[in-house]
Amino acid sequence: MPEVNLLKTFDAQEWAQEFIRLNPACGMPEDVLIGWFANALMKGWDEHRFSTREYKMEVSRALFPWWNWKRYAPYVSGRLIA
Repeated sequence: MPEVNLLKTFDAQEWAQEFIRLNPACGMPEDVLIGWFANALMKGWDEHRFSTREYKMEVSRALFPWWNWKRYAPYVSGRLIA
């Protein structure tokens, strides 16, 4: 099996297969590792997504639809998102 560049993929199966290739004595079934890596990859994605200004503006717009976001968005985020 050729070496995989894991930094360029979000495919949990590729991560699990590479983990097994590098740690053959781990004893974990591939399907369990796929589930583990899928959760870990999505947690990282969510952490990044939830930390962005755009996401915070989306949440703010959903919670406070009556607010004039086009007027105040430049002051909240540094650029107009609306």
